[in-house]
Order: sequence, then structure tokens, then C-alpha cells
Amino acid sequence: MSGRISAQNHTTTHDNTLPIKRSMIAEFALQYGEPKLALQNYTDLAIHTDSTIAKQRALDIALDENDLNAALSIVMHWVKQDPSDVPALFYLTHISLKAHKYELTASTLDKILSIDSDADLAEILTGISPDNASDRNALLETLRKSRARHNPSIIVLIANLEAQNNEFTQAIKDVERALHKRPHVTSFILLKANLLELNGNQVATEAWYQYSSLYHRHNYEVRLAEVKYLTKIGKPQIALKKLQSIIQMWPQADEALFIAGLTSIDLKRYDLAEHYLIQLGHSNRYQNEANYYLAINAERKQHYETAIVYYRRVDGSLYTVSRRALMSIFDKTDRLSDALRFLTQERVNYPQHASFLYQLQANI
Repeated sequence: MSGRISAQNHTTTHDNTLPIKRSMIAEFALQYGEPKLALQNYTDLAIHTDSTIAKQRALDIALDENDLNAALSIVMHWVKQDPSDVPALFYLTHISLKAHKYELTASTLDKILSIDSDADLAEILTGISPDNASDRNALLETLRKSRARHNPSIIVLIANLEAQNNEFTQAIKDVERALHKRPHVTSFILLKANLLELNGNQVATEAWYQYSSLYHRHNYEVRLAEVKYLTKIGKPQIALKKLQSIIQMWPQADEALFIAGLTSIDLKRYDLAEHYLIQLGHSNRYQNEANYYLAINAERKQHYETAIVYYRRVDGSLYTVSRRALMSIFDKTDRLSDALRFLTQERVNYPQHASFLYQLQANI
């Protein structure tokens, strides 16, 4: 296949059918595991045509192959063709940042902000952070000198870099500057909370969550984050009260229902736990976990038959622990014959777990 593709590649000429031919060759090359040939063809298209799709496809392949030199070459040609193309400038910033070319990053950010002073730069920065102190400091110094340093997204990037250098006090100050410009951005709100926590200030962290939840009472993510923090620091009663308020406003919120169920179990409010967890019976994300904790909840109430029903519904990563719990119930209620019958049927229903089930039987 490689020979045929290469032969066809060399015989193509720059005619009206070139873009279609080149893109077909490139996609066939990808399909047959030849990304370099695909990149070669899409790069040629990116340089010799005005096709934005070809440029983006070439960049995607180059980034997938971690060929930053090729990606930089493509995107710099794109920017040269159209210096005011904001998507091209976004790509250039992202790639130059990934390639640790921080002066180019800063100058490109300045160009973006000269076109749109309020541009949201968050997407550029997603998933990119220097992994050593030298690179972090180089990027910090460059960004602090850049015109882009006043952009909220860049301020937050600077704060993240400072936090990685354990400069939490300065990072908090910077996030507060970003929040002054954009007070409703959820990621900024939660970043400040995280930095306060990392700085070891529980009182300030709790106060910030409380303020943010009141000020942004219609922000589900902020309010749920507060609940998680309260649970983490050992304040389940307050957390449950706030969860009840959240569920009243968002009655279909699966994660809030799940956390409310677990918190209720911890507080030994078993009927309330059942009320929340039973609502997750059709949840794609939480159905299995809900059945497991409904079983635990029933077992703590000594409703063993109900616990058995729920344990039997559990599958996936909780399969083994749920079956051990079932055996424990059969043991404490002196139901050896039921246990053996159950294990026999389980080996039929779950042959992939046969070895584990035989081990359970051996331990009876």
C-alpha cells in the first residue's frame, strides 16, 4: 500500500483536482499507519492553498505526532498568509508555548489582544504547563513583560505557574486581579479556593467558599465544590444542609444526590440516604455505585434481604467487594445452603469471575 500511495503522490500535479487528491492520499496514509506521508500531503495543501480545513488538519496530525517543528512551520505560514486570522494566532500561541518558545508566545498573545482586547485565552493554555522550574521561570518572566499580562486568562496562567513554584501568596493576589476583571468565571473562583487550601489556610478557604456560594448561588459547580470541601474537612452536617439546598434547586443533579446519599450514611441518617440514592437507579454514571451504597445502607439498618437485593445488582469494579459482602450476610444469618446456591448461579451468570467465585466458596 505504501508504494502505491507514494507513487501516486509523486505523479500528482498542481491542478484543480490537487486538493481532493492530496487529502485522499493523506487520509489513506493515516488509515494505513503512515502519518508522516499524511502530514507531508496536508502540509503541501496548507502551504499551496487557502484551505483552513487543510491547515487545521495538518496541524492536528503534526500535534498528534508531537512534531512541533512541523506544526510551527505550518502555523507560521498560515499567520504569514493572514496576519489577522485569530484562530491561526491561537494555534501559533498554543504551539509556541508547547515548544517552549516563550518570546514567540508573548508576541503572538500581544497580536491577539491588539485585535480583541477581551479575548478569552483559556483554551490556548489548556493542558500546557512547563514541567521544570527553569522553563516555568522563563515563561513567567516572558509573560510578566508581555502586553498580555493584563488579560485575565494570562493572569491566571501566571498564578498557576507561581503556585507550581510554591509562591501561593503571590498566586492568590494574581487570581484576585483576574477575578476583579471577571468575577463570574467558575475556574477562577475555584482556583482561588484551591490556592487558599494549598496555602494551608482552612479558615480563609472555608470563608471564600461560603462567600462564593452565596454570591454565585446559581452556580452549581461552585456550590458543589463547597460541599466537597466541607466534607473533606470533617463538617458533614453543614455539608448535608447545603446539599439539600442544592438538590432543591437542581433535583436532577446526580453527583449532588450521590454525595448527599453517602453523607447521610456517614451521619447514620439511613432513611435519608435511601431517599437520595434510590433516585440514581437509572443514572448512567452512578447507578452501580448507588446500588452498592444502598446495600450498605440496608445492611446497617439490618435489613438483610434488601441488602442482598442491592448487592446482587452491583457489577463492574465493585463486583468482587459486593459479593464478599453478600457472603458475609449469608454467614451471619446462617444461610450456608443459600450461599452455595447463589455462588453456583453466579458462575453461570458471570463466567469471567468463576475463579474468584470458587475462592469465595472455598472460604465458606
